[in-house]
Amino acid sequence: MTGKASRDWIADWDQIYAGLFGPAVEAAVARYGTAPASPLAALPLSAYTGSYGNPYIGRAVIAEKDGALEIRLGPEGTAVFQLSHFDRDLFTYRPYAEMPTMPFVVSFAIGSDQKATEITLDDLNDLGLGLLKRTGN
Repeated sequence: MTGKASRDWIADWDQIYAGLFGPAVEAAVARYGTAPASPLAALPLSAYTGSYGNPYIGRAVIAEKDGALEIRLGPEGTAVFQLSHFDRDLFTYRPYAEMPTMPFVVSFAIGSDQKATEITLDDLNDLGLGLLKRTGN
C-alpha cells in the first residue's frame, strides 16, 4: 500500500521453509551426501540405460551422456538431471531447485541378464508410485 516492502519477507519465508524442510534435507545429506568410503562399482552404464515407465509418472529415460548417466522426465523428457553414482546400483540426483543440496535416490533392480529391469525414484515413491518398469532400450 505504501509502494515499498514493510519487512524482509524473503528472510521470513526462508525461516519457515528451513523449519519445514531443514530436517529432511539434513537427513538426506547425512545419508546420501557423500558416497561410502569403499562403494561397490556400478555395472557398465549400458546396463542401466533405457526407457522405464508406469501409469502414474509416465516415461523416464535413463541415458548415458559424457560418461555418466542422466534421467529425463516429463512428457517430452525435458526435465533432465544428472545421476551421481553412490554405491553399486544406487544413484542420486537433485531434481528440486528449491532444495539444491538435497539428494534423492534412484535405485535400479538388476535382472539375471545383468541389465536393469526397473527403477525406483524415491522422491516420487511416497505412495509406492515411484517404481517404473523397463519398457524398452
